[in-house]
Amino acid sequence: MFKLKIKQKILCLTLVTGAMAILAFGTSSFYGLINISDKLLEWEKQSNVSASTTLENLSSVQAKHSLNIIAGVVARNFSERLWVRISYVEFMANRLTLYSKHPDLFRPRNLPEVKDQVIHSGEVYVNYGLLRKKSLSPEVKQDIAILSNIADYLRLQLEFYEIHPLSFYMCSKHGYSINMDVQDPNLVEPLNLDPEELQADYDLRDWDTYIQAQKTNSTVISESFEPFFNERLLSICVPYYDDQGFAGVAGLDQKISSVFSTPLMSKLLQGVDYFVLNHAGKIIYSSQNSGSLSEGRVLLDKDPLSKEPLAVLARTMQNSKLGNLEIVVDGTGYYLSHAPIGNTGWNFAVLEKIEEAQSLVHHSQVQLSGRLKGLRETLNNALANLDYLLAGLLVVLMAVIIYASIKQSNRFLKPILLLVARADEVSKGKLDRRIAIKTGDEFEQLADSFNTMTAELKKHMLDTKRVTAEKEHIATELNVATRIQQSMLPQNFPLTHERYDLYARSIPAKEVGGDFYDFYPIDADRLAVTIADVSGKGVPAALFMVISKTILKNITLILKPGDSLARAVDRANLQLYQDNHEDMFVTVFIGVLDLNTGEFTYVSAGHNPPLLGRKQSGVYEYMTSDDNRPMLGVLDDISYVQQTVRLSDGDTIFMYTDGVTEAMDAEGRQFGEERLLKVLNANPEGALKPQSDRVLRAVHEFVGKAEQSDDITMLALRYTKLPQA
Repeated sequence: MFKLKIKQKILCLTLVTGAMAILAFGTSSFYGLINISDKLLEWEKQSNVSASTTLENLSSVQAKHSLNIIAGVVARNFSERLWVRISYVEFMANRLTLYSKHPDLFRPRNLPEVKDQVIHSGEVYVNYGLLRKKSLSPEVKQDIAILSNIADYLRLQLEFYEIHPLSFYMCSKHGYSINMDVQDPNLVEPLNLDPEELQADYDLRDWDTYIQAQKTNSTVISESFEPFFNERLLSICVPYYDDQGFAGVAGLDQKISSVFSTPLMSKLLQGVDYFVLNHAGKIIYSSQNSGSLSEGRVLLDKDPLSKEPLAVLARTMQNSKLGNLEIVVDGTGYYLSHAPIGNTGWNFAVLEKIEEAQSLVHHSQVQLSGRLKGLRETLNNALANLDYLLAGLLVVLMAVIIYASIKQSNRFLKPILLLVARADEVSKGKLDRRIAIKTGDEFEQLADSFNTMTAELKKHMLDTKRVTAEKEHIATELNVATRIQQSMLPQNFPLTHERYDLYARSIPAKEVGGDFYDFYPIDADRLAVTIADVSGKGVPAALFMVISKTILKNITLILKPGDSLARAVDRANLQLYQDNHEDMFVTVFIGVLDLNTGEFTYVSAGHNPPLLGRKQSGVYEYMTSDDNRPMLGVLDDISYVQQTVRLSDGDTIFMYTDGVTEAMDAEGRQFGEERLLKVLNANPEGALKPQSDRVLRAVHEFVGKAEQSDDITMLALRYTKLPQA
């Protein structure tokens, strides 16, 4: 069957129309309609992309700006309220100092006691605590009577503090206290105090705030957990004085949660999460009841260089005055803004889920996309109607030509409209839809190409999903391998024994590494230590490391007194050489310490020379050897040589792998043995853990931003000789 191409169809249409003017008008109108429709489609797509990007950026900026305002206002409000309470407590301490230093200027007065009557909210009372068990001296009685004048000033606080409950108190160095507990200033109700419990072992002088205020002679601001309320309290404690010096403290306790329950705070913090971080990196209050940011969680771990996201967040909050971040916590993305709370060392942080902040943006995008599509369709319809209207005006003159032209145009536009509709469906993810066009021209070829493209796209997406899943599976297995390998190395440090101190650590360059260390007692009088470096890195090195560690430990544990350590290493070398088809090897430094005599027998198999620190001379020196044999696993006929050095009381042997001395900076320079020697001699008698930490810190400072090139392992052994009986 003969099929016309597009060019032939246009020629046929031109011949049918006949008249040159009508032909020109019809052709230009036809092509104009198609061009405008395509331009409208392109404009719609570009507008969607541009509007989406603009709305997302605007949403992010607006969310961060709003959180910054909330964080700043809440932190400032918290600081102002804290300053008012500190000022009040300091005023109370000054009044108590005045009473204590000039008792003759004031009249004695009596206050109710816990045992005498029911104590109500807002009522000032005396609690004798441990003093109830013995008679009071006249001086203490006089002291209580004079300091009871503080009741007038304690009651004044009801007019100034709108946040409740709270507790004001003063505690004397003699053991008694004057208290006022406020639950609600508008209600007079019993406090339900237990007199027997308060009179038993109740002693404010044992509180941390009392001890800290007495020790520092300054205002103490802290937080503590109150089991009775099942939440944390904000505590302020200020010392007061008499003629002999420190006489006691004035204090205030208040629930931290009550600070956030004011109308202003509640309105600002509605719909967002927030928490308070103290100076030690601990969350002392949080709106979240569970998760990584719940109350009581410690964000800062023991490692000051930890790269954990929450540890980095805590350090950032402590080191900056005001800022905002984008973080991921428990798998959820957040915008976070933080601000310091006065001079307390605390920080306030407010968070909003990124998904919630951008939900309005997504809704606006959908609405905008729908309106743009509707506008395009309306304009297309208007253009089509205009084309039909113009054709209708010519029907009188060329009815047959107009009819033929419209019919041909409709046939010509049908595959184009079908392609546009299917392309729109593909853009929405419907990749299984196919286009069926049987025109025998380029449109049919285009439809076939379009179908092939969607099939390939679907296959590519499935392949990408499969590859991603495989990568995640491999990453999970590597994490498990890392934990297994680390669990094989002793971790209980620093290790202290009556005959020795020992500390070691290993940092692999990849998820798993080839360095290892080991130590174990052979018997009651001998201790074996090993440090080694397997060739290569990654999983192969880790597997060879496990084999090497196991063989070395097995041959060492069976050593009897007088057996040759060198011959034991010979056997280990032979076992590692056999079936070593991958030609891997391991450098080893192994030694046995006689805990009674201090005699240290060692064998070096191609390993870096350790350093010996003599306590008597106060310096470290390298333990050089003229007979350092090759590494294990290379040859089967090597005889290793053992050497001996006698350690005195306090002497230290520092062992390491080449990941320390061969660590390179960005320019390819190595850390070197001289730098290592200089770092150790800076404090040769220091504790082993800080000593190793200084070496690691020096390596990191030297390397800078360069990637770690090799595993880093260190082991330090210090001998302690027991005095003779």
